Amino acid sequence: MIWIRVKRHDSCENIIFVPKSLAEKLPKQVKLQFGLKSLEVKVNSVEISCVNENTFHKPIEIQCSEEVINKLLIKTTLTYQLKYKEETLELGPVIGFLLGEQSYYYHDRNMKGLTSGMGIFPEIGGLFVAFKDISIDWSNMLINGLYYENEANKWQYGTLPIPSVIFRRAFYTSEKVVDELKRLTGNKVFNSKRFDKWDTYKILEKDNSFRKYLPETQKLVAVDLFHNFIEKYDKIILKPAGLSRGRGICFVSSIGESFGIYDYRDAHLDRFYILQKQEIDDYLINNFIHRNYIIQQQLVLASINGAPFDMRIVMGKNEDKSWHCRGIECRLAGSKNKITNISRGGQALSINNAIRLAFGPTVNSNKIKEKLISIAEEFCRFMDTSGEHFAEFGLDFAIDPQQRFWFIEANVRPVFRGFKNMNYDNYLYIRHMPLLYAASLAGFGREGRDSDPKI
Repeated sequence: MIWIRVKRHDSCENIIFVPKSLAEKLPKQVKLQFGLKSLEVKVNSVEISCVNENTFHKPIEIQCSEEVINKLLIKTTLTYQLKYKEETLELGPVIGFLLGEQSYYYHDRNMKGLTSGMGIFPEIGGLFVAFKDISIDWSNMLINGLYYENEANKWQYGTLPIPSVIFRRAFYTSEKVVDELKRLTGNKVFNSKRFDKWDTYKILEKDNSFRKYLPETQKLVAVDLFHNFIEKYDKIILKPAGLSRGRGICFVSSIGESFGIYDYRDAHLDRFYILQKQEIDDYLINNFIHRNYIIQQQLVLASINGAPFDMRIVMGKNEDKSWHCRGIECRLAGSKNKITNISRGGQALSINNAIRLAFGPTVNSNKIKEKLISIAEEFCRFMDTSGEHFAEFGLDFAIDPQQRFWFIEANVRPVFRGFKNMNYDNYLYIRHMPLLYAASLAGFGREGRDSDPKI
């Protein structure tokens, strides 16, 4: 692997000038690849000094003809890695972020989340492309989108090659497009699918080992199902299968012949109200039945000063392509609130603090942490058998007063607000890991970590 910058050469041919030591190992003509674009080019050699000092900050200057730069859509202001294998030279990595259709995404000032992860750029270099599915020009294998300009630390518009690895960041996109990108990249579209809560439950209940962490769950398709659950558990939760961050949830409790409702569907509605027995069926039919809701037993969560908390563990793959815990936060519900989400007023705590405050100083928080990580790793390994490609999960677990763990939900596009507030360095670490994984998936190394000898 060599660190390079590309400079324009005034030749009209498809030609590249490389260090003599590399040119001697290559045929006179090679395929030059950049993302999913490639071109047959002639190889010419040049004398390059100080090769042993080759780093991101001291790249070798390689010249390409104007024709090559224009056909492959190479941005000459960036620093790249160059690798070779047999008769192919590859410039990269070229990594994509598949975003949603909202037009407001596509401006530098709205790319802060992705920009914060770009602190890792000097370790991997390359071209990072942010795009939406309708911006792909399939006939010319190119994208009109944004690319990250490292020296300016901002995103700029450009015409770019289709990336060789894609990090899916939105799910209201065409599945046909995603399937085609999977085919073109050799299944290097990761976080390729978002399963809703019901789909996830149906997958996990097949795992005999993991099933013990699942609260009883059913798709809410009939009023009788509600009555069976409320009779069995007294307290249940109604959740929209396709939403996250606590949106759309209702807590229902049996109170004699009535039902107490904590309603989180609309901030403008009364949060708590009581329905009589004769009202509940119409309430369910009008608001939940056949609206993609699930029904679950309501868990008794461990609490701190009467406020419940749960745990978010971020799992991800990095350059070794195996699962690692990137961070854990405990989310304490706000005052008089049943929902722990930070976006709903929850407070982020470290797991050591939360366990100590909830269970006392005699409980070993490290053992609880190790058990949580073990369960999360078990989840990730099982999801790897689903046929989809995953590299990042935000997993929500509960712990009850008896210190039993319960799985709540999995997020393939987790937010990290609590981590950002608790420990900014760890927040950046979480942001960096998927990019290291993407670079490795593309076949490129990392500054200071790559074991291949410099040319």
